[in-house]
Amino acid sequence: MDKVSGLDKAGKKVAKKLIKQVIDEHYLISKEIDSNLSYLWWMYKDGAKKDQFKPFIFKFELNLLQSLDIINSDQVEHLSKMLDSEDLDNVYIAVCSISYFRKERVDKHGEYNSDKKISDEFKEVAKNYPVVVVNNYKSFMQ
Repeated sequence: MDKVSGLDKAGKKVAKKLIKQVIDEHYLISKEIDSNLSYLWWMYKDGAKKDQFKPFIFKFELNLLQSLDIINSDQVEHLSKMLDSEDLDNVYIAVCSISYFRKERVDKHGEYNSDKKISDEFKEVAKNYPVVVVNNYKSFMQ
């Protein structure tokens, strides 16, 4: 059982909303860039993995936040450790923090959607999503 499932009712509500936002947006970003990544995100959006949670979902968002200078590498590492913590209070705080920073990113750079009313910086990051977000995740996990 994943740690998000262990959160109380209010914590689950925050986490589920954030998970849906992240999956929907990362699916749209990858849909135009990389069919393999797009398929991965589709599996969690509408496919066999729908309504399932894996930590990479939040960790990809952390890398996106870092790529747009919303958070730094120390914050990515700290929040990742909190997500992996056995203490559900730490998990909840990490979820709330990611939600806060995501809102800050959306306020500053826009949300990737069909309108694509996003900052030029976000357009550049999205264009290089497989390298910027995915490779950062791979190097972080080593």
